[in-house]
Amino acid sequence: MIERVVLNLGKGNCYRGCDAITARLWDHQPGLPTQVTGSLPPAPDLAELYQQWRFLYEALNKRLHWRLAPLREGLEFDAQIPTRVSPREFDQLSQQLRARLNAWLNAEGFRGVDRRLRMGLNPSEAIQIVLETDDPQLRRLPWHLWTLFDHYPKAEIALSAPDYERVGPPAQSARSTLRILAVLGNSQGIDVEPDRALLQRLPQAEVCFLAEPSRLELDRRLWDEQGWDILFFAGHSASLQADEIGELYLNQTERLTIEQLSNSLKAAIAQGLKLAIFNSCDGLGLARALADLHIPRLVVMREPVPDPVAQAFLQHFLQAFSSGKAFPEAVRRAREQLQGLEGTFPCASWLPVICQNPASPNFRWPQPPPHLPRKQRGTLLSKVAQAIAVALATTGVVVGLRAQGMLQTSELWAFDQFMRVQPNESPDNRLLIVEATEVDIRRYGWPLPDATLAQLLETLEVAEPRVIGLDIFRDLPVEPGYEALKAYFQQSDRIIAVCQHSKIDSLGVPPPPAIAPEQVGFIDVAVFDSQNTVRRYLLAAPSVQSDCPTPLSFSLTLALQHLEVDGVSAHRDDGIVHLGAVPIPRLLGGPYGQADLAGYQVLLRYRRHQNSVANIAQRVSVGDILDGHVSPRTVQDRSVLVGVTATSIKDNFNTPHGESVRGLLLHAQMVSQLLSAVQEERSLLWVWSRWVDWLWIGSWSSVGVGLGCCLGGRWFWVGTGLACIGLSGLCIGVFSLAAGWIPLIPAAMALGLGSGVTRLIETRRTSSQPLKNGLNPMEPLP
Repeated sequence: MIERVVLNLGKGNCYRGCDAITARLWDHQPGLPTQVTGSLPPAPDLAELYQQWRFLYEALNKRLHWRLAPLREGLEFDAQIPTRVSPREFDQLSQQLRARLNAWLNAEGFRGVDRRLRMGLNPSEAIQIVLETDDPQLRRLPWHLWTLFDHYPKAEIALSAPDYERVGPPAQSARSTLRILAVLGNSQGIDVEPDRALLQRLPQAEVCFLAEPSRLELDRRLWDEQGWDILFFAGHSASLQADEIGELYLNQTERLTIEQLSNSLKAAIAQGLKLAIFNSCDGLGLARALADLHIPRLVVMREPVPDPVAQAFLQHFLQAFSSGKAFPEAVRRAREQLQGLEGTFPCASWLPVICQNPASPNFRWPQPPPHLPRKQRGTLLSKVAQAIAVALATTGVVVGLRAQGMLQTSELWAFDQFMRVQPNESPDNRLLIVEATEVDIRRYGWPLPDATLAQLLETLEVAEPRVIGLDIFRDLPVEPGYEALKAYFQQSDRIIAVCQHSKIDSLGVPPPPAIAPEQVGFIDVAVFDSQNTVRRYLLAAPSVQSDCPTPLSFSLTLALQHLEVDGVSAHRDDGIVHLGAVPIPRLLGGPYGQADLAGYQVLLRYRRHQNSVANIAQRVSVGDILDGHVSPRTVQDRSVLVGVTATSIKDNFNTPHGESVRGLLLHAQMVSQLLSAVQEERSLLWVWSRWVDWLWIGSWSSVGVGLGCCLGGRWFWVGTGLACIGLSGLCIGVFSLAAGWIPLIPAAMALGLGSGVTRLIETRRTSSQPLKNGLNPMEPLP
């Protein structure tokens, strides 16, 4: 990814525009940069708008304690400063300046550059964007307001002269302690002591202070053969003659320009000076003069700076930079933290600006080695052992509760919620439901006579369906018409009849005596959970009984005959049923105990249309078929399921959608699920094996332990809440996109137990330890 961008504006300015802009992008790989060109149109109003902003800024802040030279000769606009300025007027002008700058940067000729930067930059990386220009007006514009920086929180703008070269050692000094030369200049009317206190507290630093030094003393220190890593100046300064000359006020009587220190500064740069910080007013003139010496980088204030703002910036910057943040990220972080002062000091966060030599190598604050005293290492090891023990214990508790079935109700409730958020689908046009309604029962009687059934089935078969499934028991004759129905069963190869296995409390129901065994499927397929809800389906029986001589369910037999027309057959491989190349995942996990999973069970993924699972397919009545009201095209090439939906015949089952459905429609749901898995590649619901579930639960227990160890107070609750939200979103996402039912309730319980137990242990440990005296070395100054 890109780590540095150099944006050269050529010889342009606001009045002529910039017609030869070049952007070069360097990434982490060695070699030549990527280059893109662009242009910007003239914007004289932008220059005038910024000049007006400068006037109002000084007028609004003229009573503040500035780190500005007591006498500011040569500033042409001082006499033009208004005497009264409204903060609201200044705020409106600031917003207008922001909007105009971004409108200019959105010009057609510059969009290619902007787009290339946004494509190449990484929001998680510290990025230096260096702006090369010699024009004083362009250098003063608030480039940090470019909307590009809104999307890259670790990127920061820097100014540079078009001409530069690498000076000094080729790489950063290997010493573990930085040498800092801190110059505390003329402090008339300001307080530089907080700056001194901050520098004295810095880690990994050796600081040499010069308080109001003479020119000779400063010059001699800069020639130090050991070299300096950082030059710091606090006091009064000014930019003269359109920012071309920068002037420092060393003491009450002496002031000098950068040019007057050029030889000693060149020597310091050659000895490894990497950074200069001028925590003083109006430093762009200093920056321009220092750029001619090819200093690697410096931080200045673009305008006069109030004393509290200068102190706050230094504190925030040193905190971030000395803690390991990259230089551009540390400056941006410190600059943006000044926004909290803008109620008193308007536009405080606009003031700090970086000036960079693009040829200089990166510079980071040296960090102490990761070494812990023996006592701390022992404490750390004990904490790690404790965290592992808590994670294992809470995982064991949750897995044990789940194995005893104590979480089954809550897990099934979660499954129902997952099902209810699934989107609606279109009806399955491969199926046709022929239902005996209450009107049909009154018309033909119940049970439907054999003659009526024979006529119905023969009428359907004439229309050439793929298969006809009769979900009506016919083990005994129902005259009149038995012989006609018997003859139909013997002659047709499209009909699939039903039987039912015997149970402890009930006898089984055999199939019609005249039908072939391979044309029979059992219908005692619904496996009930709580509240008579059907979430799983018995696809194949573990054994064959004499009263029901088939190992296959009614729905599987129908699906197989439907798919046989397309050349798809079933086979078994390693205990898993395959329809063609599609495996049908057997339910061997989830919240169910081992005793609940006898036979070949699968989860039922309901198809819902218009928010109802009853709308699985087109439905017509028995009377409509017999009266000829249904076109043969409606029946042709479909799987037809014939059964009873009359409300007087009890055959209702509850579904996860909170809706009751008839047994006939339940079989249609399963047939549709099997056909869709083969023909539409619609995923079948699956669960993990038990040991994968245990790893999943253990992982979330570990997350909870980590939250308990790392967070305290309200952040603990915020972190735990966000983790629970993330867990829920992940489980719903996997269910919706990949048809996977992964444990939500056990994982959430493990997360809560792990975090709660760890937080309790940490709280007790903290309360049992005596408080240690001492202050954070980087705490805010009083």
